[in-house]
Amino acid sequence: MNDNAAKARSTWTDLIRRVAHAATPEQRHLALQQLVDRFQDEPELVTMVARLLNGDNEIQRIAVEFLHRLPTPYDASLVALLSAVVADRRRSLDLRMAIAARLLTVLPDNGPVAKRILQSLIADVKGAKALERLRELRRQVNGSELLDRMYAELEERSLTRCPRCRVKLSRPEMIKHLWAEHRLMLDGQTVCEPWHMVGRWLQDYTRTGDPDIYERSCEIAQQLDPNNGLIRVQRLLLSSGAKDAEVMHSLRREALKQNATVCPHCFAVVALPDEEQLRPLVLSHGRLAAYGYSVEVAYRSWCSRLTIDVPQGTIYDGPDLGRFWTQSRWKLTVLGPMIALALIVAWLLPGEFLPIVPVVGILLVASSVYFYLQRTIDLEREAQHRAINYAWTQLVPRLNTSPLELENARFLASLALGSVGRGRPLARELILSSTIRSLLPPTQEGRADPVFLAALCRLQIADATDSGRDPILVFDRLISAVFKEEIPIDVLEHLLSSILSAPWWSRGNQARLRVLMCAHAFETGIEVLDLHELGQVLPKFGRVIESENLDGLAHLRWLWELNPRHPWSKIGIATSVFELARYPPLGGEYLDIRPDLLLLQPRGELSGQPGDDAPILICKQGIYYKGAVISDPKDRPEILARSRRFGGGFELKFGPLKVTYREPPRVLAERLKAWLDYLFHEFLPLVDHTLRRRSAEKMARLLSRKCISCGECRRRLVGRLGELGIPLPPNSESEEQSRTEVS
Repeated sequence: MNDNAAKARSTWTDLIRRVAHAATPEQRHLALQQLVDRFQDEPELVTMVARLLNGDNEIQRIAVEFLHRLPTPYDASLVALLSAVVADRRRSLDLRMAIAARLLTVLPDNGPVAKRILQSLIADVKGAKALERLRELRRQVNGSELLDRMYAELEERSLTRCPRCRVKLSRPEMIKHLWAEHRLMLDGQTVCEPWHMVGRWLQDYTRTGDPDIYERSCEIAQQLDPNNGLIRVQRLLLSSGAKDAEVMHSLRREALKQNATVCPHCFAVVALPDEEQLRPLVLSHGRLAAYGYSVEVAYRSWCSRLTIDVPQGTIYDGPDLGRFWTQSRWKLTVLGPMIALALIVAWLLPGEFLPIVPVVGILLVASSVYFYLQRTIDLEREAQHRAINYAWTQLVPRLNTSPLELENARFLASLALGSVGRGRPLARELILSSTIRSLLPPTQEGRADPVFLAALCRLQIADATDSGRDPILVFDRLISAVFKEEIPIDVLEHLLSSILSAPWWSRGNQARLRVLMCAHAFETGIEVLDLHELGQVLPKFGRVIESENLDGLAHLRWLWELNPRHPWSKIGIATSVFELARYPPLGGEYLDIRPDLLLLQPRGELSGQPGDDAPILICKQGIYYKGAVISDPKDRPEILARSRRFGGGFELKFGPLKVTYREPPRVLAERLKAWLDYLFHEFLPLVDHTLRRRSAEKMARLLSRKCISCGECRRRLVGRLGELGIPLPPNSESEEQSRTEVS
């Protein structure tokens, strides 16, 4: 028997050593399981466990792991040994807590043994320390009614000192006192701010989905802040990782109501900066005025007079610099001699003649001239035009300083809006261009508002249209300046708002502008997904460029990449849509027919093939020829001989297209087949890779003027009215540091 005991102890020691020296958790688990399998029914199990519990810290950890793997229920002698360890104050607290947690798990919950174990665990401490031990034990033991009851009784008996006013109260009274007097809450033994507690509740709600937790959070929030408490709960809920579409919709609605955006980091409602509201130009009876500046062309009795005023005083008051005669002077100059002639005729004719006939004739002619002058000389309209011209030629050069003063910029913008369709475009062309350049640097009181630049650029486009030039090409130069970061991108949005209702705006011109916008964007490194993001920030820009049509933008991006190499030249001479968009008649015509146009093979580029004067349009959907679109790559052009009964000749059949020719159109058929193969087998399969590119640095610079900082978290974002803002990385270490400090 002694030999068996010695052999068992040797095996025990060997397995313990194997557990202690296990290299991996799997090896340790396997060695412990072998230890349990070998000794769970051993008579000397209690003795061996006692030896382990008397070892060093590592051996004690092995003992606890061993006890966790022993099958339940435990033997009475083992329970007695472990209870004695829990009651032994000389043992380490960690060991006592671990064994107590294990015993409470395997023993009956309301039994006397479990109660004695809890009492012995806290027998050497009182008050807060006893509560702390029971609280830690509750974290290790799940669902012990005895432990919860003892914790509640001890908590109710113990007195807690208020951290604010130092009064001592029992826990129930302390909870009421903290809320009523200090608007604080008690979390265990820790006093915390109510919003911190609400945040923890909402994290629990996100994890469990318990509606009672959410209702409790909303109730506390409304007591803390009756006006904005619910909004703050919604923010905390989203910040905790919840994906609640209804809550997000409520925040967006609140942001729209307040002319604000929603921070993508902390979901606070961030007010958007107010845009400059220009005063309309007062223009009436030959006088224009705005912001203390005025130009007046006054028609007196004999000559016109010009007055130019600025806020500091009058800078010119004298004769009109161009026209001196008024309508009254014209009438007197023309009608005076005729009336004098009538009087002379009446006086000189002899008495036997009746002077009434020639006199009446002369007076009738004079009346006709009078009414003609009255109808043709519109002084009101002419005075308006002249006032506009004098404002640009005489006043604006005096204000056009760099950097431009804010009040001057406001007047110039108001003047530009009032000059659309008035005055002489050629007379102000150079002055207008110079004024736009002077607005690019910041003004003396801050940066130039995009509204000012947009007003001047709008006048530039309107003048180009009135002069018979292509407005899209004028717009093209402005787009280039925007993507080169010379002009704020907000200017583009304001301009698009004004031209979408212009008379020249058509489907073809929109397609041309879209292509030119994409060309400048791709040239400066903007990618397809970046354009999609820009369309979310700038709705009018997104509408024109069709930013939601990622497929169409990807086709244009791939075509732009291939354009310098012209890989399609092996098929024939073709013009890309980027080149075609710069020619108003041709580009507008074909883009009006097919806004998804990519390449165009012009008329007559078919080696003299008779009758083939229609161009071939290579589009995103397929090959367009003579009103038909072939979008199936399996379709192949066929040349069929026609019966003499139907006129003879040949027929080209290509999908839904049927065209008759006198000679077999072999060159055309080969060309259509080649374009079909190129589009569907070479071009389209490689388009999708453009959707994986981004240009974060370029986008950050482009949107830098639209960036705002969240007042709550101090992080940068691009605001969108009534929508979730777009996050941007911090632009400096100091900004990141300030954000961290606020957090």
